[in-house]
Amino acid sequence: MLLKIRALGPEFPVPPPILKDGLLTVSLDAAGELVKVPPEYVDRVERIVGVVSMGIFPVGLDVKLDPPQEELNGFWVQREVFDEVRKANGRAAISA
Repeated sequence: MLLKIRALGPEFPVPPPILKDGLLTVSLDAAGELVKVPPEYVDRVERIVGVVSMGIFPVGLDVKLDPPQEELNGFWVQREVFDEVRKANGRAAISA
């Protein structure tokens, strides 16, 4: 499921992002731990969002906000989804 976020009201407080394992990370009650996807992975991660597999329902957030929340702009996805894409990318590089 892809959600496009263009505005956040005061009733939707976002915890400040932290740098964890080299990725900007936010923990949300409803979606778990989300990571900001580096640009080189966005296309591969977007292809997975919306596919139900292995008990997870991938959620992608396409965020485009005005200041002062512009640091959240980009594509966000659950850490488990990003980790799987990164592992698959590593396996593909090894076999090439």
